[in-house]
Amino acid sequence: MRRYLIVACGIVLGVTGQVSARQTPNLTGAWVFDASSSEHRAAADRIEISQSGEDVRVRGFLCCRQKGEIWTTTYYFNEWGPRNATPSHLSANVARRDEKPTQARWDGQTLVLHAGPDLDVRGGSVRIWRLDASGQRLLEAVVNRGLGRAFDFRAASIPTYYARDRHVYVKQ
Repeated sequence: MRRYLIVACGIVLGVTGQVSARQTPNLTGAWVFDASSSEHRAAADRIEISQSGEDVRVRGFLCCRQKGEIWTTTYYFNEWGPRNATPSHLSANVARRDEKPTQARWDGQTLVLHAGPDLDVRGGSVRIWRLDASGQRLLEAVVNRGLGRAFDFRAASIPTYYARDRHVYVKQ
């Protein structure tokens, strides 16, 4: 009887873990930068997120020096894959395409997106995304450097001495 109880508890715990893993936020939608709530200027005035079980695709409508450019970036869940980020004015076959490795993983209710893990401030970045309690505001912290392929994708593991640009986007 005791053996059956242990097996039953294991099954319940396994199912509970699977259910909670599936209850991650869906970030799909259009988000507009909210300058009044942000600490720093973001690179994009608007982002469109498409989230599936395999990847997260982000279309960024850039501002500032690159105003008018639209970049599409793909982050692969739980595995390194080619970013294939391409600005809108170039075709996907042009050499200027950005092919840094990317990966995305959930850290509880927080999505951690890592691009260019082996690059320093000249190309690597980690984005930390979470929704506020209303689900209508996307809170973003950006560390502008790669943290290596051994990074565990836990937001708390990022050293505090790495500056974070903090942005807020509002769902449209």
